[in-house]
Amino acid sequence: MRAGSRERQDVPALDLRVLADRRLHDGLRVLIHEVLRLRHLLEHREDSGLVLGQERHARAVVIAVNGSASVPVEASSVGRPGQEVGEGGGHSRSVPKGYVLDHSPELPLGARIGGSYHGTVPQTLSEIRELLASHGLSPRHALGQNFLIDHNLLRRLVDESGVGADDLVLEVGPGTGTLTEELLGRGCEVIACELDRGLAGLLRERLGVHPRFSLVEGDCLDGKRALSGALASVLAGRPFTLVANLPYGCATPLMLTLLVDHPECRAMFVTIQREVADRLAACPGSKAYGPLAVLASLLARVRTVATLGPECFWPRPEVTSAMVAVERKSDAPSLRALADFSQRLFSQRRKQIGSVLGRDFPWPEGVRPTDRAESLPPELVLEMFHAEVVRSGSGRVA
Repeated sequence: MRAGSRERQDVPALDLRVLADRRLHDGLRVLIHEVLRLRHLLEHREDSGLVLGQERHARAVVIAVNGSASVPVEASSVGRPGQEVGEGGGHSRSVPKGYVLDHSPELPLGARIGGSYHGTVPQTLSEIRELLASHGLSPRHALGQNFLIDHNLLRRLVDESGVGADDLVLEVGPGTGTLTEELLGRGCEVIACELDRGLAGLLRERLGVHPRFSLVEGDCLDGKRALSGALASVLAGRPFTLVANLPYGCATPLMLTLLVDHPECRAMFVTIQREVADRLAACPGSKAYGPLAVLASLLARVRTVATLGPECFWPRPEVTSAMVAVERKSDAPSLRALADFSQRLFSQRRKQIGSVLGRDFPWPEGVRPTDRAESLPPELVLEMFHAEVVRSGSGRVA
């Protein structure tokens, strides 16, 4: 269709989803998404007075395939890949090769057609390899980089989270952006935090102009007890959900920090090492039971969604992973002091707690100084914490 055309064009009755499942060039894959979007506009928005090339709401789309731009609407507001977009259109962003720039907020990438979701096509293993190779990159074991390549599990992670249009999502360790694209395709605002400088550059090139995408380059944590200042600044205290294939090294400290210090984090839907998942859901008396299980039980509801074998990732990790949902309780406290007390209590988990806290500790009913921390249920740990607060003269903390 020519730019600026006011004449409706019939869209061939072609099942583009079949094409989209093939290993196509990245630019062609984006083109397919755009045709799906335009088909939706023709079929479902005619009653709003929409005529392609003459929308009531400003819209600019650039599709770059093999370095050339195809402009299906409003040529006056778009440009070639790499060219500044702005003359006559009020935009001032550089359009990268293979990227769709869409300023129509009402119909995000991945429109719902016929009542079901047919959104982005997750990157295949070949595409991930090609993306990395084209930027001179490779997976870094030291940073725990194992890319989730099972498309069904990737979509299930997002489905379980329930996030959708206008929801704020934090993604830590976005890698090449396949989960990011799925989230954006569902209308989410995504704040991605990437430590790897090379991958951050790749993400900036692919998604940097997207109006609902923000990238924080650097560590997600400041030490192991607080979010980084840059990340906290972008989140700005707004309610959000963590949806991520977490790098193994940051999973425990990040989840603990969000649980304890950030009540605005309403839930976490993540893939993590199964060992960490076991520690999150551990029961008293088990080997995995510790401060993480105590805090998770007191502050949230934890469930394992799926177990993921090494074949679900590339490169294959040496351990089994798990997909976990951690949903904050509505009445959950936010207490760093409780976390510190739990860490202290379990620092010598096999010692009698009287030796850890002192024989003069004001023991709650049902707790004896000869007990061991690993045998105490979370509720008793919370009562002991309250007793410690009273003993210190700070008053009871709810």
